[in-house]
Amino acid sequence: MNEMTLTALSASEDFQNALAEYLPEVKKSNIDFSFYLENRFIDKYCEYCRMPVQVVDFLRETAALIARNKLLKDFFDFCVYHQKNTPSGSPGYTNWPSLLEEAGKHRGAIYMLAAMSIIPEAIEGYRKLNVDESIIRDTMLQFSGFCNNHIQNCGFPGILKDQLPWLRNHRDNIIFRLVRLEFKLREFHGLAAICRNRSGVTVAFLEDGTQLDHHGYVLGKDNPCPDEKSWHSTFAITDKYISGNPVSPHGYVLRESVSLDLSDWEIIMQPGDMVIDMHIPPGGGLSPDATRNSLNQAAQFFTTRYPEKNLKAIYCRSWIFNTQFEELLPQSNLAEFMRQPYLFPVSCKGDDGMFFVFCTRDYSDIRKFPRQTSLQRAMLEIVESGRKLRSSGMFYLINDLEHFGHSYYRKNFLI
Repeated sequence: MNEMTLTALSASEDFQNALAEYLPEVKKSNIDFSFYLENRFIDKYCEYCRMPVQVVDFLRETAALIARNKLLKDFFDFCVYHQKNTPSGSPGYTNWPSLLEEAGKHRGAIYMLAAMSIIPEAIEGYRKLNVDESIIRDTMLQFSGFCNNHIQNCGFPGILKDQLPWLRNHRDNIIFRLVRLEFKLREFHGLAAICRNRSGVTVAFLEDGTQLDHHGYVLGKDNPCPDEKSWHSTFAITDKYISGNPVSPHGYVLRESVSLDLSDWEIIMQPGDMVIDMHIPPGGGLSPDATRNSLNQAAQFFTTRYPEKNLKAIYCRSWIFNTQFEELLPQSNLAEFMRQPYLFPVSCKGDDGMFFVFCTRDYSDIRKFPRQTSLQRAMLEIVESGRKLRSSGMFYLINDLEHFGHSYYRKNFLI
């Protein structure tokens, strides 16, 4: 669907075909989506997700608006059906209508009510997995976190349509919030190898031939900007040696190549290995105690539940680990968090993180963007100076978690 008003969309062939597709399925399943607009449903699951009473009242008003408008009700049913049935990994909802014309301040709340339709099944699924109720309730905080983001950036309760696909992780019971952070399993990628010697020193390498800028950061596919100073990383394995340009734990690749003797070094992780994939949900800060406790609980939770996966590391790729933030916000909890894992460069678009911090994809006039937080001010300072925003990857080996808080990889990066 192309971006348009719902009124125009309802007359389009795309929408009529979509309705024709979902209506027989709804009829066969004998589901009445009106249940998700009832006050008892809204009250029960807002309380479970710990949403404030003001949000509950607003969602009740939105539900009444939907119930008395056939066009909005048809679209709401359409959204619920997709949220319940669209497989994880399918395209998102970027081109769906904003609903501004039809719903005004309630536009984001319509999407939130559709999002909430998956909560009962999600809770039941987690319970069948014998997940502690406290962990389930914490995991469902993602709904209120997205709602708070919408309030801060749009002025009213709701959820951005672009964030709906993420909640499929909760629907499918594959993500768990442990203390402050969220975690799920995934295959490791982004590095050619993580190596370790007998003394416990860790060294990582990018794939051979990765294009880098003159600082050692990966040039993005969408914004390559190669120049005479760009270069390519090297990596090779022989019977006796591992050689290439090592990644500094600070998050960039060193130009000076190294050769590691396999009699003293071994490859402990390669692409395809399973890792504990970390995500940072909105709200709650990143205090050292909260992040330490999250990582420790994640390691215990996943290694206990999935011993056959041979999990060795917690891993993340995110705009949060933009090394520019460490320079601009050196005293922040975010910078302190970034000093703990082993960082590595990844491909970036140049606007990394803007959507998550400002909740919009329209960057045509950033002079109007809010500058209420130090993070917002830092991001805008980078963009307004003509630089590109970056993302980074990170890993923290489970066996090294006892050293968390001591910048272990940076202090022990001696080859």
